[in-house]
Amino acid sequence: MTSYNEILEAADGSESGEAVSRIKKLAAQTLYEADGDMKLLSTEHFNHSYLPDFVMRWPNRPQRFVFLRASAYADEIRDDVVRLADRRPIFVQLSEFLPNNNEPLQQSIDNLSQSAGERRSLVTSMPTIGLLDDSPRTGKMLSSFVMRGGKGVITDSEAQSLALRVESGFDGAMNSDHEATADGIEAVQTVLDPASSAEFTHLFEAAWVSGGASAIEFPGGLTSIGDNLTAELLHQMLDIVPESLSDFWEQIGNAVTLESFAQLNLVGQQPRIQSIMKNAIGRLVSNRCAVLRTQRSDQEVDPFMWQIENGILSLRGGGYQAWVGASAPSSASSSDQEFTVDPAPSLSRISTVAEEARLTISDIGVSDADGITVRFASPGLGDVATSDLVERVTETVGNLVRVNEVVALVNGKRVSVDYIKGVASSRTNSKVSVSGLIWNGWNLLAETDEDVRESLANALSAGDENDDAEADVDGANSATESDVADSPTADDNSG
Repeated sequence: MTSYNEILEAADGSESGEAVSRIKKLAAQTLYEADGDMKLLSTEHFNHSYLPDFVMRWPNRPQRFVFLRASAYADEIRDDVVRLADRRPIFVQLSEFLPNNNEPLQQSIDNLSQSAGERRSLVTSMPTIGLLDDSPRTGKMLSSFVMRGGKGVITDSEAQSLALRVESGFDGAMNSDHEATADGIEAVQTVLDPASSAEFTHLFEAAWVSGGASAIEFPGGLTSIGDNLTAELLHQMLDIVPESLSDFWEQIGNAVTLESFAQLNLVGQQPRIQSIMKNAIGRLVSNRCAVLRTQRSDQEVDPFMWQIENGILSLRGGGYQAWVGASAPSSASSSDQEFTVDPAPSLSRISTVAEEARLTISDIGVSDADGITVRFASPGLGDVATSDLVERVTETVGNLVRVNEVVALVNGKRVSVDYIKGVASSRTNSKVSVSGLIWNGWNLLAETDEDVRESLANALSAGDENDDAEADVDGANSATESDVADSPTADDNSG
């Protein structure tokens, strides 16, 4: 954080040009630390009446002019605020306020704050800007919002109080504390213009809803979230909220749906997506997923990780990738990656996989080299893959026939596995848990061993306190009598 003493030391020197350069360097460093996502343009001017020292630019919001001000008198800066009102500027003081004329100092500052607030201009200092991000969790968010939409006067003491109130309010929102949340919202509303204030309030509301509280009870008033996050808001949060707030991102997983990922494209190492999925995996549902073998340039080490490709949630790892809600990846023609469907397995392989992965298989269709087809089906909740009949057939011709189709029970619903397309999908438009869908599809369509299966189970388990991830996934597969009553009846004869 830049201090007033550092500014005085930078200004001290025989060459005024060098002093100006040092001061502007300190100012630029302060602004960058406050909002690392903006682009800062430095001009040739210094302390000019109407030409800025810097221009702050962002991809999707208006730019702001920054004027360094050597004056320590509030009334002189107020004149600047009025003269440059149409620019929504930031005035950065190089010294602390001093009394002027016969007006009490605090009254001068209050008058300046009112004038700047009405004109959506911000008056602050380098030390104050450094204090805005003191809070460990929300500091960076607050300082960036103040740079983008701050208004009024913010002094050192006000910055410290503001940072504490916002931090407390954010924690309050995550824990459904109405009073603390309301105070945090009030704090940001006093220093941000209406558009920025509404945007920050969305973040409070997202934390509130993700904690399990009702949107109707949110103290900031109803906005546009409801009980699930929109794709637009999630996109905004990914632009604003740092990945260091991992507990926030984990909690956000409680409020996302597959539709929340629309229009996002986040591939490779994405810590925030991994955090979101820790809780989201327990609530997401879909009716299909594709599981294909992958060949890509960065696959020498291929740990399991969640990605979003052109709005589609996917899980990659162990040489394969699963796309949720899609029959085939939209990026299949990319020059640095290839996707293929594995050959259909043998009957003996299906029996082994079903037992090792604890799958419930209701139907198996097989054929030999001459095209003769046989179908095994089990009524109700029975598992045909480990039945005595399939076991006897497997001992006789298990490696001589190939599997054409498998139907697994996921949440009591029938999910058909297509070995030609590499797709697992429910037979109707009914949806099942994403964790159960991928677990069944991956084990039946991909080559897996014990280590890969354990890593897959960990990726699909909800939360990070589960001692038995595979048991958690197995729970997603389990069926109830009421579930099966709603699903199509399995044929009880082979053919």
